[in-house]
Amino acid sequence: MRGQAAFEYMTVFLLFLLALLPVVYFAFDQFRINSRIYEARTAVNTLTRTADKIYAQGPGSQAKVSLYLPGGINSEKTYIGGKEVNLNVFISSNRGVDVYSTSDAMLSGSLPSKPGRYPFTVKCRDDGVVEISYT
Repeated sequence: MRGQAAFEYMTVFLLFLLALLPVVYFAFDQFRINSRIYEARTAVNTLTRTADKIYAQGPGSQAKVSLYLPGGINSEKTYIGGKEVNLNVFISSNRGVDVYSTSDAMLSGSLPSKPGRYPFTVKCRDDGVVEISYT
């Protein structure tokens, strides 16, 4: 009798774990997506804030900033142009989300397409355009 009760208890426990598995998967997937978007938002906001500071200081001024770019960057829809820095990040296999920030200055430059930490140089050219480059 005790063996049967232990078996039934284990069966119920395993069914509970199986029912919990999709919830845990969904939670980890949402965490991954939110982390990616947060990292992208931090990067674009830091770039535009730095560009605004350099623009306010005038031509010839420059600053260096190190940023982490998240995985899943869609290089076809990622750009620096006009007054905007836009980072398009894949949140699923075929769906991306635009994470962008605007600046007071006209901007030019490019962003890397691979994840990782990059050193950026932000400088104000003689024509007043703020150039953002990475090495």
